[in-house]
Amino acid sequence: MGAQALQLQITYEAPILSQSNNTGHEQSGNKGSTFETKMSFGLGMITLLLIFGYFYESFQEIQRQEIIVIAIDRIEAASDAKKD
Repeated sequence: MGAQALQLQITYEAPILSQSNNTGHEQSGNKGSTFETKMSFGLGMITLLLIFGYFYESFQEIQRQEIIVIAIDRIEAASDAKKD
């Protein structure tokens, strides 16, 4: 008795469409798919440009404020104080 005795079979039969209806649907779907692909690619490019722009501006701001130089000076001062 058990799982070996129980067998479940599910079948699905897709509805058959006439050739004329199927052809018209494929053409309109292809145009939509091309448009969607171009729009997705365009939005992806815009997103990448915005991300790169953000990092570029952040880098410029860090350079302008000399945050790294200040941090290095503080670390050197702390290490000099420990040596004394």
